[in-house]
Amino acid sequence: MPRDPKGPKGPKDQTSKKSKSEEQAEMAVLRAQLELARAERARADEKIRRLERQLLGEAGASKSSKSSKSPESPAETSDSSCGAEASDASHSQAESDETPKSPSKSPRNAGVDWGEMFLDMLMEGIGDGFPGSIRQSAQEALRDGPQQRHDNHWTGSTGCNWIGGIRLAWTSPPTVQEVQRHVQEHFPRPIQPGDSLSKVDGKSVKGLSRQDILGLLRKFKGSIGFKRGSHDMVIRESAKHALKKGPEKDAEHSEGQNWIWGFLFAWTSPPVVREVQPEVQQHFPNPVNPGDVLHQVDNKLVGKLSREEILKLLVKYKGSIGFQSRHGDDYRKSAQDALEHGPQEDAESGKGCDWIGGILLAWTSPPVVRDVKPEVQKRFPRPISPGDILCRIDGKHVRGLNREQILRLLQDFKGSIGFRNGSDMDEDVRKSAQDALQHGPQEDAESGKGCDWIGGILLAWTSPPVVRDVKPEVQKHFPRPISPGDVLNSVDGEQVGHKSRDEILRAFVHFDGQLGFRSKHATGLADLLRRLGDLQFDVVNILNYEPLDAGPFNHSNLLCFWRLMPRDPKGPKGPKDQTSKKSKSEEQAEMAVLRAQLELARAERARADEKIRRLERQLLGEAGASKSSKSSKSPESPAETSDSSCGAEASDASHSQAESDETPKSPSKSPRNAGVDWGEMFLDMLMEGIGDGFPGSIRQSAQEALRDGPQQRHDNHWTGSTGCNWIGGIRLAWTSPPTVQEVQRHVQEHFPRPIQPGDSLSKVDGKSVKGLSRQDILGLLRKFKGNIGFKRGSHDMAIRESAKHALKKGPEKDAEHSEGQNWIWGFLFAWTSPPVVREVQPEVQQHFPNPVNPGDVLHQVDNKLVGKLSREEILKLLVKYKGSIGFQSRHGDDYRKSAQDALQHGPQEDAESGKGCDWIGGILLAWTSPPVVRDVKPEVQKHFPRPISPGDILRQIDGKHVRGLNREQILRLLQDFKGSIGFRNGSDMDEDVRKSAQDALQHGPQEDAESDKGCDWIGGILLAWTSPPVVRDVKPEVQKHFPRPISPGDILCQIDGKHVRGLNREQILRLLQDFKGSIGFRNGSDMDEDVRKSAQDALQHGPQEDAESGKGCDWIGGILLAWTSPPVVRDVKPEVQKHFPQPISPGDILRQIDGKHVRGLNREQILRLLQDFKGSIGFRNGSDMDEDVRKSAQDALQHGPQEDAESDKGCDWIGGILLAWTSPPVVRDVKPEVQKHFPQPISPGDILRQIDGKHVRGLNREQILRLLQDFKGSIGFRNGSDMDEDVRKSAQDALQHGPQEDAESDKGCDWIGGILLAWTSPPVVRDVKPEVQKHFPQPISPGDILCQIDGKHVRGLNREQILRLLQDFKGSIGFRNGSDMDEDVRKSAQDALQHGPQEDAESGKGCDWIGGILLAWTSPPVVRDVKPEVQKHFPRPISPGDVLNSVDGEQVGHKSRDEILRAFVHFDGQLGFRSKHATEIGLTDLLRRLGDL
Repeated sequence: MPRDPKGPKGPKDQTSKKSKSEEQAEMAVLRAQLELARAERARADEKIRRLERQLLGEAGASKSSKSSKSPESPAETSDSSCGAEASDASHSQAESDETPKSPSKSPRNAGVDWGEMFLDMLMEGIGDGFPGSIRQSAQEALRDGPQQRHDNHWTGSTGCNWIGGIRLAWTSPPTVQEVQRHVQEHFPRPIQPGDSLSKVDGKSVKGLSRQDILGLLRKFKGSIGFKRGSHDMVIRESAKHALKKGPEKDAEHSEGQNWIWGFLFAWTSPPVVREVQPEVQQHFPNPVNPGDVLHQVDNKLVGKLSREEILKLLVKYKGSIGFQSRHGDDYRKSAQDALEHGPQEDAESGKGCDWIGGILLAWTSPPVVRDVKPEVQKRFPRPISPGDILCRIDGKHVRGLNREQILRLLQDFKGSIGFRNGSDMDEDVRKSAQDALQHGPQEDAESGKGCDWIGGILLAWTSPPVVRDVKPEVQKHFPRPISPGDVLNSVDGEQVGHKSRDEILRAFVHFDGQLGFRSKHATGLADLLRRLGDLQFDVVNILNYEPLDAGPFNHSNLLCFWRLMPRDPKGPKGPKDQTSKKSKSEEQAEMAVLRAQLELARAERARADEKIRRLERQLLGEAGASKSSKSSKSPESPAETSDSSCGAEASDASHSQAESDETPKSPSKSPRNAGVDWGEMFLDMLMEGIGDGFPGSIRQSAQEALRDGPQQRHDNHWTGSTGCNWIGGIRLAWTSPPTVQEVQRHVQEHFPRPIQPGDSLSKVDGKSVKGLSRQDILGLLRKFKGNIGFKRGSHDMAIRESAKHALKKGPEKDAEHSEGQNWIWGFLFAWTSPPVVREVQPEVQQHFPNPVNPGDVLHQVDNKLVGKLSREEILKLLVKYKGSIGFQSRHGDDYRKSAQDALQHGPQEDAESGKGCDWIGGILLAWTSPPVVRDVKPEVQKHFPRPISPGDILRQIDGKHVRGLNREQILRLLQDFKGSIGFRNGSDMDEDVRKSAQDALQHGPQEDAESDKGCDWIGGILLAWTSPPVVRDVKPEVQKHFPRPISPGDILCQIDGKHVRGLNREQILRLLQDFKGSIGFRNGSDMDEDVRKSAQDALQHGPQEDAESGKGCDWIGGILLAWTSPPVVRDVKPEVQKHFPQPISPGDILRQIDGKHVRGLNREQILRLLQDFKGSIGFRNGSDMDEDVRKSAQDALQHGPQEDAESDKGCDWIGGILLAWTSPPVVRDVKPEVQKHFPQPISPGDILRQIDGKHVRGLNREQILRLLQDFKGSIGFRNGSDMDEDVRKSAQDALQHGPQEDAESDKGCDWIGGILLAWTSPPVVRDVKPEVQKHFPQPISPGDILCQIDGKHVRGLNREQILRLLQDFKGSIGFRNGSDMDEDVRKSAQDALQHGPQEDAESGKGCDWIGGILLAWTSPPVVRDVKPEVQKHFPRPISPGDVLNSVDGEQVGHKSRDEILRAFVHFDGQLGFRSKHATEIGLTDLLRRLGDL
């Protein structure tokens, strides 16, 4: 029920006429509320009596209750008397508390703990977040029973269930099998497979059954405990199970196999790992892989033991299990050789060095990597680099060990070796610690204890030391970011505890690479509740509590105190039960607590009285309420008698308050507590009191910002004079609305898409901040409940604001130029001509395709060149900034000038090619195809992320690929060079690929042991001709040509930008014969199967809840997809990123699966595609372009079009694309940074085809801009340079000359734009020229049917009518596969008309097979079954239960079977179905709708 703060209005206020049923419903609600209020009052009475007994004893309580009509306040008078008169009614209950064996004669409600009941109901009712997910999944587990895992190696026969993202096996106690990543944030330490459930809400689960434990979890209140299991018990249990059941069959070995924990062991000698469950890997320092052998159990070697002996060891497993990797032999052998022969010479240290398993180690202390062989890298989670430091071997740290000791460890190498990045930070820490010891601490304003910079971290010498600041470059050395406020925990594994500054600094002087920090934030709500449960009564000593007789009662102190007190369900025991002697201060504290609780109980009762009177007035009117209160001593129950009389006697005390409810202007004379909404106050204080995680950090920092006022940044270029504050890791400038200046990295995980500088704060807990002051916004944030919204700012507003500020304030002093300087957004501009960048803030770089560096010059603002403009003119442009700002690099002048010179003078001679060459900006380019680097001047290298070498190949200029361009075309691009030039390593591999492909075509494939498809060496990569081709082996020297190593099992995906899926060996080799330098592989060893399996699971189990959309979400192969339209990424597991050419981020949008676009498809259709996943999945960045398109469309509507030199229609910049408003619209220009959002480059001359699936043909500028205003992420262009004109011209020729002969029909045929059309009805494709295919999203084949031209269906039109349409062709032509299904539909419909329907068991209406689809003749017809071969004819799969919607565009509605079949007899190719599924509504949406009822 929605709650009105003033309560529902009474009958007299309701002027509108209501129906009888409405009145009855309203009265039922009021009666229920009245009953609840009476129960509340009964509970308050009982609490007051109990507390009085505890304070005064039985006699004193009786005396107090009779004489407590103190004149202090009317509220207290009525409360006390009400308590006194009701005391007899439940006196026997009081006795039963002390004498449990005597039967209770109390009123039926007096013993009910309504607070506990309400809390239970609240806990069951709130389904939000982690506690809610636990309660919900426990409920489902109780309903559905335990699940069974297919391998059954964890649980025996006990089964398991997912409980809030944790899979529990029902052993005794329950054991964790698997944990979803998002769950970990709710725990102070990670939960791991093998951990055991120990407590739920403080109650031990030891010995409880599955049902009892689920009962506790169904009412979960927030505290859950796990005991570190170290996987010991799981190993012992599964070993017992294996001994009992015997070995399973193993196809490769007769000894059999068994699952032990997460490993499938084949019982060879020694046992070999067959399979590994991913969740067990985290317990090992290095991955255990199939093929590794079991080496030891509890330090006992198992090489010569039998299966039974090994299992008996595992049954008594004590915690140590070791595997040996296949590659471990390399380490052992090279260590043995090194011991025998002595070290090689090491030029840098003089300590000597040795090659150990492909890694050259110098014997410094600790040992340092000098070199690494490429083939070794695949064994490590991250690449090993020269300068890295050896830190441990098989879990043993090597610090302090000499060469011989380390080699002895490596002789017995068991598979784990660890390195750390040691290139810079270690020495910095040691040196800065030494300096700090010599010079003493700096001043620390916050603590007065002093502080020091230690290796880039500013530590304040509190106890323990606290981080004050961190240099950004230090963060890379830590697994998670270090933040101001974090606490130094340990140095080299030793706790710093209460050590002094000097002791800690001496530890730093000998620093060996390990620093431990812990976060400043509380460890979580569960921990908080646990701690609150442990509080004793002396907690009152830390509160600002005033005794009741010392002054006015402070509600907030009382509530704060009450929140911190542990609650005993039976209440605290009275004085007589406390046998242990207590000190005077303890007794005083305890009495203060009891007095506070008594005051609170009286306030509760006063509120209940007021509620009862208000509800009685609404039910019966004033007179009826008065009469009711006097005569309500009904014999129905004692409880009701005491309730009513208490309400009657108290009615006068707050009568004026009742009047004030109806007449707001009269002053209130009610008791001071009657109007307080204690529930609301408690919720607010609870929100302020819990400091856990991100919401807590926002509340805390908002409180601090209110107290301290706004900060000022030294450069003041963002905020004008408004200032800024850090709010929970986000620095907000107090513009209107507030603007994001900076975001700490750890904050991003709390948002579905990244927050960026320039974004503006839009909502806090659903409330818009538009027009609110800084103080109002901080007030909202101080009570932040978890929902905060930002609007993509695209940095436009920040630029405009800072330009306004600069105009107003004038230029700042510039030591180098008299013109001065100003900060604009994140750039410090010196006002030379053109303006030069002096400084750049790091946070602005992400908005540019290439970095902007100090020394670069401002080139253009909104496409207007600024070279000759004054400071004021440029600032006025920036005040009206529309989204385009361009810089030119200083070294860009060299390229432009040298390109111009080369065009004027012709090429120099090139001895190697005869094609000529030119010096372009310090790089000597030979004009081969593509151009090759011959020489490079050293000073040029600093402009590139990696060195350019002779033999490298020019790839792109300003985002435009140069393949196929000649010298003049490339020089023209360089004449207008904007700053981006790309090279790739091409010294040898390209020719090898082409040559080996040619040889393979001539000689046929080699044999492939794993498949019967054969394989070939292609440029150093052994490819097996499976579909798609798989890498079998890679030569080490090939790896340098790829951005990441190629590994056996990787899959060939593209050659020179062309996808190879579906191509055979010969077609691929033909592509490789003409290889131009681009070849792409993807990791195919694991993800494909994960995607298929998770899609199948998602189809079976339904979606998880998605809080943001209400549409649900699913984990698909490590990517959490929300089922919006189109689907949006919510989260990504880190290990998935390696499968993609660029990182996937929350907020990215799913675009295609195996080449098929997903726009318009629902969850089920997408999951069906993913079930059959073949390896290609595409995402696009959804975080920025969408908003740019919408904003620029809005601006274009307001301001009118710009001039278009080529037409008189005008043009507009839309999201970085300049569109001319011809019909259809044509691309005039494209900004380079836009290209990344499209699967293939957009070029000038391309034609706008569709927006969000809607074709734009025939729409005018305004209509298209309206679509773009509501842009949802899908925009389509097609190459419009040639085909349109060909179609129009060939249609005109065909009209003039008549048709050619058609061998298959007597209707004739014509070539139309490269497609041979036969003039059947409808027209059929006879042949297609290959060059035409690029204009269509999927290939056109002979037999396909022409269905539409420019949106107009051609069915029923003759040749002349169709050719007339084609004469005026506007760019859209549609074909459909017509080879078989159309005729099947027509024939089966004819048969159905002749023979009558088959029987349909579900409806009794009958059914028929129509073209492979079984239709039941309900109204409308429903699909009962579908033949698989039919699915290819539909854009999305047809499923049983789908409904037939239309035939050839005509709705079937309520047509009869015969009418529909007659439509099928003349079927012309179009069938429409709609899905059976209802739209899912999320909890948020549901509550919003309920609120509107």
